Amino acid sequence: MCFIAFDETFNLKDTRMIKEYSNGEITILWEAKKCEHAGVCVKTLPKVYNPKASPWIAIENATTEELKNQIANCPSGALSFRVNGKD
Repeated sequence: MCFIAFDETFNLKDTRMIKEYSNGEITILWEAKKCEHAGVCVKTLPKVYNPKASPWIAIENATTEELKNQIANCPSGALSFRVNGKD
């Protein structure tokens, strides 16, 4: 799922494209504009993150805990997650 979020003023310069990937337990959110392409995600979980594939995140290839731990190490903050069913 992909959506564009607008700030209160609907300034198109400040729009963020966020892609979402879910395994049922958590949803990974990837904010492309924040990504520094450091490769930490690819090096840590290469079966999940493959920039040559489409979609490039195969969330089903790791456990929820592995995903959470890797996301916590994203240097740019481009990757985040939310726990499904919890607000």
